[in-house]
Parts: sequence; C-alpha cells; structure tokens
Amino acid sequence: AAAEAAAEAATEAAAAPQWQSPPRAAGKGARSPAGGRSARAGRGAGGAGSSSPPPTPASMEVEEAELREAISEAASAAVRAPSAWSPGARPRSAVSGSAADAADAPPTASVPTAAPLRDEDGFPLEPEQVAPLLRAARRGAYARLLAPAAESGLLSHLHAAARDDLREILLRTAGGLENSTALLLGPRGAGKHRVLCETLAELRGKSGAAGADFLVVDVSAVLMTDEVSTLMGIAAQLNLTAQIHMRRFGSFADGLRHMLHLLRRSRPGSQGEGQREGQAQPVCFVLHNFEDFALRPKQTLLYSLFDLCQTDDAQMAVIGLTSRVDALDLLEKRVRSRFSGRQLALSYLPTAADATSLLRRALSEPVPAEAKSVDGRLVRPFHGAWASAVDELCAALEASPTLERLLWHGLTPRTLLAGLKLHLAALSPAAPLPTADGVEAALARELPLPVAEALLPELSVVELLLLLCLQRRLDTDAPPPHTLRAVLREYHQFLADAPEAAAQYGLPLPPLTKAFEHLLALGLVAAARRPPAGAAPSAVA
Repeated sequence: AAAEAAAEAATEAAAAPQWQSPPRAAGKGARSPAGGRSARAGRGAGGAGSSSPPPTPASMEVEEAELREAISEAASAAVRAPSAWSPGARPRSAVSGSAADAADAPPTASVPTAAPLRDEDGFPLEPEQVAPLLRAARRGAYARLLAPAAESGLLSHLHAAARDDLREILLRTAGGLENSTALLLGPRGAGKHRVLCETLAELRGKSGAAGADFLVVDVSAVLMTDEVSTLMGIAAQLNLTAQIHMRRFGSFADGLRHMLHLLRRSRPGSQGEGQREGQAQPVCFVLHNFEDFALRPKQTLLYSLFDLCQTDDAQMAVIGLTSRVDALDLLEKRVRSRFSGRQLALSYLPTAADATSLLRRALSEPVPAEAKSVDGRLVRPFHGAWASAVDELCAALEASPTLERLLWHGLTPRTLLAGLKLHLAALSPAAPLPTADGVEAALARELPLPVAEALLPELSVVELLLLLCLQRRLDTDAPPPHTLRAVLREYHQFLADAPEAAAQYGLPLPPLTKAFEHLLALGLVAAARRPPAGAAPSAVA
C-alpha cells in the first residue's frame, strides 16, 4: 500500500504544471496539489476504513526501497522544470518553503549591488553607498591635517623669506662657520615649529654642502621645570643617559658641556668601530615658549646655551619659538650680549589666495588608493565631484567678505585648519561635499568676529569722523554713489565749520584713505561692487 501511494504521488508530480512547486512525495498526512489527502499506509485498495495486518520486516525493506525510487523520480521532474528567474520561465506559484523553491532560487552573485550613477550628481545618492566614500575622504583629510610637522608639507607655500633665512643660518652651523642663535617670532598657530621642522627635514634630505643632518633637542619649560629635569631630558634625546647617569655636576653648564664633549668624541649611542673623533652631527636646540625661560630666575638655561655658542666646545644652533614681540626685552644684560639678535618674523595668513591654497592642499586626494572598503566603480565619480566642490569652495572664499574680515583681524593656519576639521566632521551622506558656507560657519565658531558695538570704542577719532560723514550723506538723502571722494568732501566741510579741529584733524589724503580702508576691513563700511565695465569699484554703501 505504501508503494502504491508513493507511485501515485510521483505520477501527480509529473503531471503538475512545471512552474508549480512539486508536492511532497509521500508520508503520513501528506497532501496532494489538489488539496486531497493521499491514501494512508493503513488503507486498503478496496476498503476506505478497513485495517490491515502489521507489516513484516521484509515488506518494510521493499516499501523503503520503492519510496526512495519514487522520491528520486519526483526530484528529477522538478529539476527538469524551468525556474522562475531563467529566461522564458512562467511565473512561479505562491507556494513557498518547498525544496523546489530552494532549488530555483537565483544565485546572489548575479544581482547588481550598486545603483546606477547620475551624471548631474557624479556619485550615488544612496546613503549606504556614499557613507564609505565619505569616511575614506574624511580619513584621508585628517591624516594630512594631523601629520607630524616634519612629514607634512601643508605650509610649504608660506613664509618663504623666513624659510630662506632659517635655512642659511642652519647651513652655516652645519658647515662649521659659526654657532647660530635665532628667534622665530609670530602669533600662536602661525606655523613656527612646523616651518622649523620642515626646514630641518629639507636639509636632512639633501646631501653635500646643501644638506645637514641635525640632532634635534626639544626643550619645553612646561615639561622641564628645573635644571636637573632639563639636563636629563636633553641627555635622553641625545641618547646619552647611560653616560651621565649617577654623575654629579657642579652646575647646569658643566653638565651640558660634558654632554657636548661626549658628542665631539663619538657618535651618540654608538660603540666600538662606530666611534670617531669629532662631533658626529650638529645639534639644534629648540626652545618652545622662549619667554617662559626668560621669566625664570637668573635665566640659567639661556645663559648656558648662549655661552656655549660663543665657544668651540660644540657645533650647535639655538632656535627659540615665541609669540611675544618683547621677548628680547625680557633677557638680562649678560644673556642679551651673548645672543645674536636675529629675529625671523612669521605673520598671519596675508591674502585670501594663501588661505584657499592651504585648503586646497588639505582637501586633495579625497579617497586614498589604499582604501579597501570602497567600491572601486564609485571612486572616480566621487573624485570628480569632490574636486569640483573644492574648486567652487576656493573660488567662493577668495571673493568672500567674511574671509577678508577674518584675514584683517588675524587668521592663522592653525585656526583655518581647525575650522576645516569642524566642517569635515559635519559632513553627512546626505551632504558629503565641502562648501564655502560650511567653512565660514566653522570659522565663525573658531574665530568669532566682534560686533559693531564692540568695534566702535577701538576706532580712532579720524575713523569715527569718516563714519559720521558717511552717515550724514545717507541722512540727507544725497544721491549715490557714496564714494570716498564724496565722503572726503563732507569731511572737509566739517573742518571748515569747526576751525579749532582743522589743525588737529586736517590730514593729507594717504592717512585718510588708510583709515577708510580700515573701516572697510572691519566690515563697518561695505563696498558696493557695481562698477562699470573695465572700471575699479569705488562706490560705498
């Protein structure tokens, strides 16, 4: 009876439509595709409810063999049927969860994983596709922004004059002509330490008379609070800790002279055949926050270093980094007499072109070549969209009055790059490209501009008079344009009405023009850039 039931199930499976899932072959309670229940194993050929004697072991083996044969035939019929995802196949039935459904499932490799790119966007709009590209771009930009000063070339286009002078000073020291002392002066964030490290790295990469390999010793007043800690810190950086360990020196100068004598005798840290007579490498002492050493009692460190520079005991250069313009005035007479007096000034970012050039360097190559988590088909379109956005950003910032005001108040490379970091952190898959508005908003957080009420008390009397003359023209409804020449006519009219002020404020044209340019830079007067074709803008509003 079991064999007959299996054969009947196989016949029904072969006669079923090919796009339907085949029915289960046999078993207790198995249903046919038509919904009826197949013959049970205990049901006879002629009796609907009659019972049969229990099967013997021999009959059970025969039934099992026939059942396997029926199942294999049903499976073969299902494999020969066309699948739903093959060409020309008919739609599959709604029956799911069967073996035929699993066999007819399409392979996952043939399904496309990326959406088509749109020409006007240049990159896919789906967040799950833009997110890895944005992460790689942000990671590459942060790597350039946070790179060590000696390995980064972000400021290589700035401070050219100071670089040339510093390079000449260090080359004279490396050539044995003189021991040099100099002071790098500039506001915090102008790039003093970065310029020094880039110059030392540039000399280290050259050979012959154009190059020099300096041993760099960083001395910080915050970390080295007394003479003992300073001496041990210098010894650790020169790899001479073992030679001076457990030794006592009469003074800081004696300990420093002993270390420099060890440098003249052999290479630092070398033993045996590596030793040689003469100083192996010149030493460059970098004094961070130079003014802090000048404020110490007796100025022992500065005196010892400058005094050694006047002797032949060592081949060394001392470079101080400070943000105080009166740092040399803090030196004692005996210390100032041993200092060469060289001062190399580093300024704020001078022009908008320098600022945009720095941003362009920091935002170059958005997706590094070694990024493995990015779909390669999307990298080139994203590169194109990123480069276009950077070009638009730089073009917009070069003509931005907000950036002009920031440059006038003093914008350092550190502040500009800090604002860029904030803007990069604010990018999202919905808006993954940098914009000029985003950079300006980030800079406003880093360097907020003062409001007009705070600027007025800091203006000179001449600048206030020019503002009043401009306001007088606006109050009298004078016809535009409100040019500088028209404002100066009002100014001279004021002096004519007040003869007692003419002697004090009757200034020539150059200082008056400079005062008016200052008002423009502060944003108290806005230039109306509507000049005729080929003429320079002269109107003000």
